[in-house]
Amino acid sequence: MGRRRHRSPEERRQHEAPGAAGEAPTHRSRRSALRSLGFKVYKGGVRLRTRGASLVVELDRAPILRGKLPGVAQRLHLGPERPAVGLRRLVGLGDLRLGLPELDLRVCFQGDRGALVALATPPVRRALIAWVPRGLTLADGVLTQVWPPDVTPGVLRSEVYELVQLARMLTLRPERLAPRLSRIAASDDHEAIALAALQQLAEHDPVRLTTYRRFLIRAHHPTVRLQLAQRLKSGGEDVLIELVLDPQLPSKIRERALQALAEERPEPQPGTAPQHIERLLTLTGLGPPLDEALASLALARISDAPHLLAHCSEELLLALLRRCSGSTRIGVITHLGDRGTPHSLPELLPLTRGMLRPRLKEAASQARDRIIARGGVSGGEISLATEGGGLALDTPPPESSKP
Repeated sequence: MGRRRHRSPEERRQHEAPGAAGEAPTHRSRRSALRSLGFKVYKGGVRLRTRGASLVVELDRAPILRGKLPGVAQRLHLGPERPAVGLRRLVGLGDLRLGLPELDLRVCFQGDRGALVALATPPVRRALIAWVPRGLTLADGVLTQVWPPDVTPGVLRSEVYELVQLARMLTLRPERLAPRLSRIAASDDHEAIALAALQQLAEHDPVRLTTYRRFLIRAHHPTVRLQLAQRLKSGGEDVLIELVLDPQLPSKIRERALQALAEERPEPQPGTAPQHIERLLTLTGLGPPLDEALASLALARISDAPHLLAHCSEELLLALLRRCSGSTRIGVITHLGDRGTPHSLPELLPLTRGMLRPRLKEAASQARDRIIARGGVSGGEISLATEGGGLALDTPPPESSKP
């Protein structure tokens, strides 16, 4: 046999509508239907306690469910979207929002944003989209839903069961708020929700950022990892380096990570550089925006730790040569002389002549000579190409072409 098809609430009402005689569902039949869910009978209806929540269904003419929810849910109010609020949201005003139009346009949220983000898991979001337009509300920790007088026992039982599950999902103890936020930040499919969870975690309990660091640095969304790295007091640079070095990430994310590194001003670290900084300084070919950010990062660090020049690639040394001055510039020239190729000569030759400081000209001349000697290029083979104002390396014509 095939699986039984799940009926929608409207289909259940039509299927279980009163018979031809028009007999309305009795108080007893409704009570019997709800007892099968574990509800206990009392004079006015039935009641149930589950996970600290206390739910009562009053079985008068129009059944009413009222559920007292403990913990974080008491900080949040929600209900059907009011037209005036919806209009204000169109112009950027209104109550709390999650950044999901399918939910924000149907549900009016008020109260604590941390509670909202922590409670709005994917199953809760789906339930709210289905139930709040039908009148479901949460206020002062009380979940309320009213049914029409003609609701049948079967439909009532099925829908009360759904709301019992919702009440359980909305039950969250305050001490579980931070773990819930960290889980949402790491795994929620919606980037806006994940970022909001990280923000709330940082505001409510910043110490937990370090506690959950190993969990959060593997977050599904790279933007969450980027925000985490910028908020961490220690260990954030490792995360940023991973983002920069990941070729699978969008270039904008990698650029933002590199810019974040460039904005850091760490304490001087004499001696040897951290391994991830050595790796960063040897990168080449990242593209103009990333190369510029990398040069800014290197310049900021080298001002405190000149020994980092030993880890810079030739491409980065040339970028630094264009923007640094003083002793740092002489250090860059010296390292170009030690490891540079003829590709560096067009940048070095202008520094060997003109109205420049003797120490700078001497360093540039020495670097030029070491590059020429290492590359097998004679000094007489270097000429100034006047066309275009650039410099070029010219080789002598073949023997057969000489007169």
